[in-house]
Amino acid sequence: PGGRLMAGLTADGFEAKTAAEILADVEAAQKALLGADLDVSAEQPLGQINGIFVAKVRELWEALAALYAARVPMGASGAALDGVAEITALERLTATYGAVTLSVVLGAGRTLLAGAVASVAGQPTNRWVTTANAVNASGVQATVTVAARAESPGLTRANAGTITVIATPATGWVSVTNASDATPGAAAETDPQLRRRRDATIR
Repeated sequence: PGGRLMAGLTADGFEAKTAAEILADVEAAQKALLGADLDVSAEQPLGQINGIFVAKVRELWEALAALYAARVPMGASGAALDGVAEITALERLTATYGAVTLSVVLGAGRTLLAGAVASVAGQPTNRWVTTANAVNASGVQATVTVAARAESPGLTRANAGTITVIATPATGWVSVTNASDATPGAAAETDPQLRRRRDATIR
């Protein structure tokens, strides 16, 4: 159909059969077996069954085409692209966490355990988690600095002075802020980015 000589793996690559070509093959095989006058029109039960069958077979051809395309970087995506990149010793860059130094005000002799959460004012989902204990060993209320990271990986920003909400209250934790901008994390490397980095590495 359509003047094409053949489908499948050819000297020019992989050609997937169209639904029309699959249906023509199925109807031809049925008529060869059951008679040329067999009614396979779409209105008949057999024609409707053929339509369902052809749709499923077409899915298999599409899967084969995707598998063939995944052999090379421009045709591969997702896990398939990861596999192609690994041939040249490259791994997709995963998402990273943002980092910030928090200034926490603690009561006398209080310790704020790692895992305490503060958030950006007006952005309750923009949360930052302490990665170490903050200890005020003095006998008076004092400000202690402690390292923290974004709760979720990716491009999370927090300007100086915006992390001011105590999301997980703790005894003796009076207030929190960040004197400097947070260092934002990065989103996971996308397929186009990985392809470009692979090309640059090979060059």
